[in-house]
Amino acid sequence: MMKTSTQELVAAIQAGDQDACEILVRRYYRPCYAVALAILRHPEDAEDVAQSSLLSALSRIDDLRDHRQFKPWLMKITRNRALTDLSSRKKTQGKRSSRDIETMPADHISSTLKNSLLKALEHLSDRERDVLLFHDLCNFKHAEIAEFLLISETNSRQILFTARGKMRALIESQERGGKNEQESH
Repeated sequence: MMKTSTQELVAAIQAGDQDACEILVRRYYRPCYAVALAILRHPEDAEDVAQSSLLSALSRIDDLRDHRQFKPWLMKITRNRALTDLSSRKKTQGKRSSRDIETMPADHISSTLKNSLLKALEHLSDRERDVLLFHDLCNFKHAEIAEFLLISETNSRQILFTARGKMRALIESQERGGKNEQESH
């Protein structure tokens, strides 16, 4: 029988099934990476945090009593590790810019579009960026975002609407600016 639900995978891991462990890691690496990237804004650091968060969760998985809570529990571990990492890096080397983001999981987008998206992301508030990335990149439901960010589902929906509007306006503005520059040459 193939284990498909997270609850089944967690139960199997708690029973010692290593194959279930691999499936769970593959399933949750990208959401962990996205959470870490949203906070750290640096791909290599986000990879490190995603990996260490998954290892930490797997090493403590026997502590998880409600298997349905795995995803929020893992996302909290990831968020806390990313915030700790960010705090220690700020103390030692100052704040990194969003320009340090060199790659995003959506490899198929053009470099021009990727640059436009990255520039537009810099203009969003932390909360707007988090909600947008969690919803559109990680495919989190508004209930999960609300629980994770300690906001209401309605607030999550409103923030997403606002963030998308800002992104659209910023990208359109960048495109108009690029066309104006080309026309003047």
